[in-house]
Amino acid sequence: MNQEIMQMLGQMNQQHETLQEQIKLVEQQIGELEQFKDELSALEEHKNETVITSLGKSVFAPVKFLPDEKMFV
Repeated sequence: MNQEIMQMLGQMNQQHETLQEQIKLVEQQIGELEQFKDELSALEEHKNETVITSLGKSVFAPVKFLPDEKMFV
C-alpha cells in the first residue's frame, strides 16, 4: 500500500513539473505577443514617420509606415 502511494505521489510530482514547464512556455508566448502588440501600436501612432522597429532577436530597422499600405504578418 505504501509503495502504491509513493508511486502515485511520484507520478503527480512529474505531472506537476510538466505543467509548470507548460505554464512557463505560455507565459513566454504571452509576453512575446504583448511586445508585438506594443510594436504595432507604436507604428499606428507614428504613421508617416520613420521609426526603429524590432525585426526579432535584437535586430532593429528603420521603418516608415504609410497610412495606405498594408502590413504582412
